Amino acid sequence: MIGNIIATAHDPDIPVDAVTIREEDARTLLLAGDRFLLDLIETDAKIEDLSRELLAQTHQARIREVIADYRSQRSSEVLLTKSSYALASILGAALLILGFWWVFRRIADLLDRRPPAQLKQLEAKSARLIRSRSLIKLLRGLTKLVFVALVLVALYASIHYVLGLFPWTHGFAVWLFGLILNPLPEIGLGFLATLPSLGWLVVLLLIAKYLFGIIHAFFRGVASGDLKLASLDRDLAWPTHRIIRLVVIICALVMAYPHIPGSDAATFKGLSVLLGLIVALDSQSIIGIMIAGMFACSRPVGLELGLAESGLRWG
Repeated sequence: MIGNIIATAHDPDIPVDAVTIREEDARTLLLAGDRFLLDLIETDAKIEDLSRELLAQTHQARIREVIADYRSQRSSEVLLTKSSYALASILGAALLILGFWWVFRRIADLLDRRPPAQLKQLEAKSARLIRSRSLIKLLRGLTKLVFVALVLVALYASIHYVLGLFPWTHGFAVWLFGLILNPLPEIGLGFLATLPSLGWLVVLLLIAKYLFGIIHAFFRGVASGDLKLASLDRDLAWPTHRIIRLVVIICALVMAYPHIPGSDAATFKGLSVLLGLIVALDSQSIIGIMIAGMFACSRPVGLELGLAESGLRWG
């Protein structure tokens, strides 16, 4: 039926008012001249809660409207007007992008010539820990990111508008619109759903950072001799610190794993199983290398002197 209506709209020899109604015993026919368009039965009228005659008249008016609009959208006058709109849209987008580029260049030149006084004050207050050049580089990167985002938005809006002007590309414009905007609600809802997990990860990170500070301060005191433990020599303070730090990291990762977004995905689980299998198969070598590396950084001075006197070497 839709194919017959489109074929009728394609045929300029069939006027719009040629769509007529023909009543038969069990059905009502809608025709365009001698061409069949569709038929209606009593069941169709009951579904719409209308009489069959009124339903046929409604369909007749709608089909005439569709055919008239179909032909109007493809007429030379309308296509010429929409082509001018498309050209104006493309030129507008080009001018807008040039404007964005000019503003971007002005900001970049301003940062290169004369760093803002606030940046120099911040550098002085931070005892040179924060370099103004690094901040300028960061600001340039941010402005470039904003520039690229604005260019992409301008291009997308222009392309979507131009494609939506013409009947042959209107469907692609609708698809392009859905491709970009339809996932946004799902992304937003997904982000909101992960907020509790992200909050827990932030709390866990802060706790781990606090523990690292306590552990570091404790073993720094042992290594410097301020804290003396009978069961821990000061020469073994830093290797022991690294081992305990590693244990804390492993515990934190185990606690954080269920809360990492996407951790319940099959791919994530597969990678976790593969990593665990690799570690399990070569655990002795891995642990040996790690312990050797930890102790290699802290060689007991007294032991080195004793070995030197015996003609031996450490490591």
